[in-house]
Amino acid sequence: MIPDLASILASAAIVVLDGVTIRPKAGVTFKPIRSSFDVTSGTIGRVGTRINETGAEISFTPDGYFTDAIAQALHPYKSVEIGGSLAAVRKVACSNINTSTDVITDTSHGYSTGQAVRISYTSTAPSVTGGFPRTDTLYVRSVSTDTFTLHTSSAGATNNTGKVDFTAQGTGYLVVARMRTLVIHCQIGVKVTFHNVMVTQMPNLRLSAGETMFQQVTIKAFHKHGESPTTGTLFTLTDAAFTDAAIDEDNYSTVSPSVQWGSTEPFDDLPVGSSVEIDFTLNTTEMTADVSRVAGLMLSSIAATAKVSAPGLTWAETLSILQAEGTRGSAITEALLSIGAGNAVFNMRAVLEPPDLAASAEQSMVQPVTFSLVRGHTDGIPSAWYTFYRD
Repeated sequence: MIPDLASILASAAIVVLDGVTIRPKAGVTFKPIRSSFDVTSGTIGRVGTRINETGAEISFTPDGYFTDAIAQALHPYKSVEIGGSLAAVRKVACSNINTSTDVITDTSHGYSTGQAVRISYTSTAPSVTGGFPRTDTLYVRSVSTDTFTLHTSSAGATNNTGKVDFTAQGTGYLVVARMRTLVIHCQIGVKVTFHNVMVTQMPNLRLSAGETMFQQVTIKAFHKHGESPTTGTLFTLTDAAFTDAAIDEDNYSTVSPSVQWGSTEPFDDLPVGSSVEIDFTLNTTEMTADVSRVAGLMLSSIAATAKVSAPGLTWAETLSILQAEGTRGSAITEALLSIGAGNAVFNMRAVLEPPDLAASAEQSMVQPVTFSLVRGHTDGIPSAWYTFYRD
């Protein structure tokens, strides 16, 4: 008998977000979400309430283990444009389906092997051995930058088995909707799979010798694409024996960070006190599909600030930059902010914010210095908001 969800998630040991394994420091918090609307009638007023949308929020604090893949999974919006979405929906002409090899051609498709998708069609469905899998989750195998195949399991996509067998192309377009999955493996032998999720709070970073770097991440779960709004699946529970893998302790960055901003002293090698705090503000807008069901999120805005404790920085050193920008309407100095902490490197285009100053009989000093994100671009083409990788 499967125990209640709260007991299951309290024993969460491994979280797999979009195919990337992340270990939480403790259990996982699950919060059901329900929006509703009132039914009103004449002079009676409110006579009932109906469900509009259901979903869930899942949150946890990563244990601090750091790899490039983990950084990308926890910070998926760093290359997304305003108005863009992680729930990529692509239309592929059915004529691009090779019924001999089952390979689908879609220029610069952007998929990676193992990604979960749902497929539908706009006109006549392609013929598929066993029936067209509109209500099934399928998995992409990236054959090349411009081609891919579809498989019935993630392992099949990796091993090139269980391939969807197309016997006729159909007409119109094949619609491929990508879904990010969240799988929680629990020590009590249960696996919880959320089929369609997006990050709504990217974890802030704390770079210091006294703690691991990741703060809490929050993830919102939606229903599967292509399912009925009244019977759609939010998550499933399955029995699964828990297994773990060895970890490399060198991948936990707990060292004093280094900071460089531009090429002007002392900012080109800024003296750091106890820590560097990097905070993110993310705003998203809900996207609807499948008869107005919320299917994902669109990026509305993103901001980042880096706060550096720099006890050796003086008034004069800081004011030399701020006073040079004193003319109203003049441009504020932008430079690359590079922060290193062990095997983690964080880079972003940033401006220096006016700091608080403190004076005493002994010394004049600047309180923690704050830098804020500015997005770089080349010929109008935006760069990534920031980069965050293992050195």
